[in-house]
Amino acid sequence: MVYEYSVDKTKGTEIKTYLAEIKGAHPKYRFKRRFLRRTCWSYNGRQYYRVEIGGHGVFELGIKRFDRETGELLSQEKRWFVYYENIYYDIDKEDVLFVLFNLNLQYINKNI
Repeated sequence: MVYEYSVDKTKGTEIKTYLAEIKGAHPKYRFKRRFLRRTCWSYNGRQYYRVEIGGHGVFELGIKRFDRETGELLSQEKRWFVYYENIYYDIDKEDVLFVLFNLNLQYINKNI
């Protein structure tokens, strides 16, 4: 499945963004992540991104905006979601590992 998102481009800012699949817990960074490759393009004042996410999973989307001249962080957004049976569900950060466990259990049971 292909996931697409876009970000407003503001003059004088730089955008850094990523989409990562959550693979489990990490002792230092909270989540073990697999960062996904994306394609991007600009059109009409927006930056567009397209990422192949596969069949199902739990994902984290991060977007940071920096001042181009000073490098100062202007804003930061994070979003977590699940892709399951062709539907996206937004979830809270606190629920990520619980949902991942249950999603993996669902797919183990389907294959038995």
